[in-house]
Amino acid sequence: MNGTCITIWPMREEPLVKTIGLSVAGLICIIISVIAGGSVLWAVFALAVLVISLASYYVPTSYHINDTGVSIERPWATRHIGWSRIGSIKHNRHGVWLLPGAAVSATDSFRQVYIPVKGKDKAAKYAELCEESMHKQREGAGQ
Repeated sequence: MNGTCITIWPMREEPLVKTIGLSVAGLICIIISVIAGGSVLWAVFALAVLVISLASYYVPTSYHINDTGVSIERPWATRHIGWSRIGSIKHNRHGVWLLPGAAVSATDSFRQVYIPVKGKDKAAKYAELCEESMHKQREGAGQ
C-alpha cells in the first residue's frame, strides 16, 4: 500500500507544556474533590478518566494517505476511511480536515478526520495530496 505516512506524537512535541497542563488538571480535580467534601478517590477517578480520554496525546498516531483513503493507526486500533466517505477537504496552519460533506455542518466534529500538522505550507501540501488521491479514486471508480 503506497502513499504518504504522517506520524504525530503530541506529548513528545511539547512535553513540558503538556505535562504542566495535565498536572494542573489533576490538581484542580483534587482541589474540587476536597472542597466538595468528597473522597480523594473521586479525584483520582476523574484524573484517570481524563488521561484515558486524552490517550491519543500520549501515544503516536500515524495517518496513512493513499489512493483508497486515509488510515488512522494507533497502538490499540486502526481505522480506515475511504475517499467515498469524504465530501470536502479544508486546511489551515494547524492541520487538515477531511469532512464528510461538501458544506460544513454541526455534526461534522463527530464524523470528520483531523490530521494535525505544523505549518500552513505542510497543511496545504497534505490537503493537496488528499485532494489528488480522492480524485484519483473517484475517477477510477467512475470508469
